[in-house]
Amino acid sequence: MPSVTRKRFDTRFFVATVPHLQEAAHDDVETTASSWLAPRAALTQYWAGDIELAPPQIMTLAELSRHANVASAMTVPAHRPPPVIQPEPFDHEGTRFITYPGDERHSIQQRIWSGPTRLAYRNKRFEPLDGFESLFA
Repeated sequence: MPSVTRKRFDTRFFVATVPHLQEAAHDDVETTASSWLAPRAALTQYWAGDIELAPPQIMTLAELSRHANVASAMTVPAHRPPPVIQPEPFDHEGTRFITYPGDERHSIQQRIWSGPTRLAYRNKRFEPLDGFESLFA
């Protein structure tokens, strides 16, 4: 199991508009490659094994995929403060699970996002229990 399944860290994600034809740049230390991808395209590449994503990225991209465009995604922060998401892991029969608010095993019972409330580490990646398409349900 990769070390990311045992680490606890705080992550912040930001939504912003960028000028047309903006070029991404990375620092060659923490980030060593960069590209512009639509949320669903990034998750599709993750599912195919082409890129690696950690659970916070998976869940954030799944949530962003519900928006038709950047303008739609930009309306969310204006209407509510960003939720505090505190994933809670557990192991069962040799599998690592990560739960999110609204999951029956999570200490916060109120859902804050659509889609799955639990990811399992299987097939050398984190997956929703009901498969890829459940990320977008």
